[in-house]
Amino acid sequence: VSADSPNFGGLLEIGSQATASVNADFSKSNANVSGTLSGTGTLGLVSSLAGSYVQPGPGAGQRLNIEGLNPTTGKGAVVFDIYGNQQPVTNDYLRGTSSSSAFNIEGLQLIVNGEAPFSGNGFVQKLIENGPGGTVSGFFVDASGKPIDDGGKVQINGTSKTAVIDYSFGPDNNDVALLFVENLVYSLYTYNQQAGTLDLQLGEDTNLT
Repeated sequence: VSADSPNFGGLLEIGSQATASVNADFSKSNANVSGTLSGTGTLGLVSSLAGSYVQPGPGAGQRLNIEGLNPTTGKGAVVFDIYGNQQPVTNDYLRGTSSSSAFNIEGLQLIVNGEAPFSGNGFVQKLIENGPGGTVSGFFVDASGKPIDDGGKVQINGTSKTAVIDYSFGPDNNDVALLFVENLVYSLYTYNQQAGTLDLQLGEDTNLT
């Protein structure tokens, strides 16, 4: 779908055997996805049904703009392709379109593919980018259905690399990102007495191999 239809407010239904690539403005249209949704366009709320795939792009430097994501029935998957070490120039991600964008990712399988010339050292890859006021709830799961907790490792398909997932990344603590930090040897921490929280900053020694 490549023709802008910003005034179309109908529901986009993507069946279990169907693939839809949305590369235009359908910002007033919600989508129920049982098959595969990809593209670089704009949609309203995307509901991920059992067996579905949501994949921004594919292609280097692409993003899919949506109002929010909600796994309504069953379990689907979200697929990201990483092409290099400079997000968002070379990599794919989901971007919230409003200050109230809500991404409910509870139970959705996270699939991350490493595409050439991916090397996977010392960079951050955003998976979900929210504006101020946007929210993320729940945890992705791996291929076995096990939840990937905050700070857990994510395997990058097609490579021997892993990354650490952060569900409260960014200036508003409401983005989801992968941290490609190897040779982890130290952490800096700040204790916020009023909030009762401990803020950690992870680092790496780039002289190690």
